[in-house]
Amino acid sequence: MMLKTTIAAFLAFAAAAATAAIIHEAECTPCEGTTGTCVVKSKVNFFAGQTGYFEFEGCDGVNPTLLLTVGRTYKFDQSDDTNWYHLLGFAYEADGAHVPVDELEPGISRGGNTCDIDASCPAPMYFRNGEYAGSYSNIPEIKNVTSNDEDFGLDAVEPLFFHPFRDWQSYGAMETYLNYDFPLAQDFFYFCHIHSGMSGRIKLIDADGNKLSAENTPELPYEYNKVAEFDEVCGTYNLTDFQPSKDNNMCPPMFICTSDGAEMSQYAKCVEAMNCHMMSSMTTNAGGGVLELFNHQMIPHHENAINMAKSFLKLHAENAVCNEVEEGAEVSWECELIPIFLDIINGQNSQIIDMKDALEQLGSTEYANCEVDFSGVVVSRNRRLHEEPAPGASESVFESGVDCQPCADTFGECEVKVKVDLMAGELGYFTVDGCSGVNPTLHLSINRTYKFDQSDKSNWYHLIGFSYFADGAHIGVDELEPGVAPGDSSCAETMSCPAPMYTMDGVYQGSYSNIPDILNISTGENDFGLDKVEPRFFHPLGDWEEYGPFVTFLNFDSNYDQDIFYFCHVHSEMTGRIKLLDANGNMLSKENKPEIPYEYNVIGNYDQTCGTFDLERF
Repeated sequence: MMLKTTIAAFLAFAAAAATAAIIHEAECTPCEGTTGTCVVKSKVNFFAGQTGYFEFEGCDGVNPTLLLTVGRTYKFDQSDDTNWYHLLGFAYEADGAHVPVDELEPGISRGGNTCDIDASCPAPMYFRNGEYAGSYSNIPEIKNVTSNDEDFGLDAVEPLFFHPFRDWQSYGAMETYLNYDFPLAQDFFYFCHIHSGMSGRIKLIDADGNKLSAENTPELPYEYNKVAEFDEVCGTYNLTDFQPSKDNNMCPPMFICTSDGAEMSQYAKCVEAMNCHMMSSMTTNAGGGVLELFNHQMIPHHENAINMAKSFLKLHAENAVCNEVEEGAEVSWECELIPIFLDIINGQNSQIIDMKDALEQLGSTEYANCEVDFSGVVVSRNRRLHEEPAPGASESVFESGVDCQPCADTFGECEVKVKVDLMAGELGYFTVDGCSGVNPTLHLSINRTYKFDQSDKSNWYHLIGFSYFADGAHIGVDELEPGVAPGDSSCAETMSCPAPMYTMDGVYQGSYSNIPDILNISTGENDFGLDKVEPRFFHPLGDWEEYGPFVTFLNFDSNYDQDIFYFCHVHSEMTGRIKLLDANGNMLSKENKPEIPYEYNVIGNYDQTCGTFDLERF
């Protein structure tokens, strides 16, 4: 496969957005002076506010007021990369589903329209890759006009906007058709289904271009973010008053050191303000409950991450080049990191909205800061100690590598239930039902089928893999695959080497087999289901659970005089050892080889109490 090149287009947009003046609510009539279906291309300008705001090609500024003709079909094209996590919706009041208020749906009417009786009211029609995802229609060119049909495609399309960036790109162009076919004498709104506070106004006009409502009704219940000069330079939001200095007692006067009188880069100056904002906002009064404390700490923490990603994109996008890369080739930092930056901006902004909602339900304010004077603070340069274990943490409270033989003294298929203990290390470690500790050393018999059950939700983001060396795919060593032979076996010639077989919801996802009870023994087949299953482990938790249980079968049917390993396909350094046994239960290799090239994390008593990692020294 090839990585898509549209990141380059996004970066070009980011560079252009860095210098564009930010104006709001400018009136715009898409496709003015033309007839037929009007294509409206949307983008999101991340630098225009905290969550970013919509832009439409041919319209000035952000969140323009769109003038749309009654009875005309508009195609809102969201194929641009900036639309990821920003599905357009339409509602009769600002923010639609977030508030919640009435959205444009087949069974919701306004202004004396009786369309709700037969579910024929104006509603958007959502498309994916050129195919309509619903069954309702009020646009005969797309589908015969319907009645008593409520499905306009939203439920099929909206979840895809939460999927990883590469997956979202692979789904094809996302387009939404809208034909408002009733002369409504009030405005309605476009909004983002994922982020609140991004609404823009739509005013209906007749065939002569006259507004059906001269007044702006209903009102927009909030003002748009205003970006101050320092933030405009940085590409950030709400940092202008947080620039560290000797006169600013909201934080220490310096976060980033320079050497030899070097000039601090603009990005470094922006990061200093970000850190000051975060530190001053996280000096929090603990008088509320633990949920309030979590949100009061996490909101500024997220805001810092978002600002750091946005600023990097704005100040350095012009240096980024992301070309097509063949699978297996080295990926440039732009291709690797740009999706991470976008994920931080979009995902954490969405989470901030949820956390603010939680505080509102608790009757708490967004911030609950203490008055702290930082003017006399002197922070040691050596505040991050060396990498020796913290005092009292030389031994972990979690035992690891304990020998364990699943289904000992039994015959036939063996079920191995896998979980992840997120508290056992920085990334968490695997546990196996019936085995002691974390990352147990599993003793598995050759020519026996093992069923690794990962249905427990702790396995989300932790797909198990198997390899001949620790960490498998993370360091590019041989994994258990049909064409990778153990030792001096000749199985690679026929693609019949031991490999895991990945199933989802009881259905095997590949074509290779060395387990006849699942699929006839194969030769020349290299697909063992990994490519279909692995991407699902990055999808949102609710989607992942709906896919059904993930189970991986393994039959290591070769004599091999070394150990093999299980590992996590998503997180490195979670490897555990597998010792192979013959039919009599004797280890084929008594030595632990190859070695695991790292030690497991040490969790001391303090971290165990908190459920954390590496806090004892602090």
